Amino acid sequence: MLTKSENIPVINMKEVPLDTPGGRIRQARLEKNMFINEVAKQVGITKEALSSMERNKITLKLETLKKLSIILEKPIWYFGCFENLPEVTFGDKIKKARLYLGLEKGEFANLFNVDKKSIYNWENDLFKPKNPEFILEAIEIIKKERVNFYFKT
Repeated sequence: MLTKSENIPVINMKEVPLDTPGGRIRQARLEKNMFINEVAKQVGITKEALSSMERNKITLKLETLKKLSIILEKPIWYFGCFENLPEVTFGDKIKKARLYLGLEKGEFANLFNVDKKSIYNWENDLFKPKNPEFILEAIEIIKKERVNFYFKT
């Protein structure tokens, strides 16, 4: 009988670049010596769905990224490749920060005591808050706190 370590599938990583969500998920799963069906079960999805994610065939939901982040012990932004999102406009910066933190619009809105529609308007550069610099500074503080929390030993 084969043990788990002897039965790890060999996967050609050239087919999925590591700068994509799918490539990063697959790499993290293999680094933890986990089978696709194990991770899929813990996430609450089918192994076919996870396989499609690893091949970048379907878009990942934040909820799924959160679960993968916990199971595979990597930050959400890593799996979403959110560090690569543009930061040209205020809206770009807000959206990138929200996704980087792994927050839905409603969760992000709660941080600033505004409604979800305000976040939508900010992200789409339809309106800016009264003090956009304060919002961006607060986001940086939140990011640092989240990183410190995530990497505490």
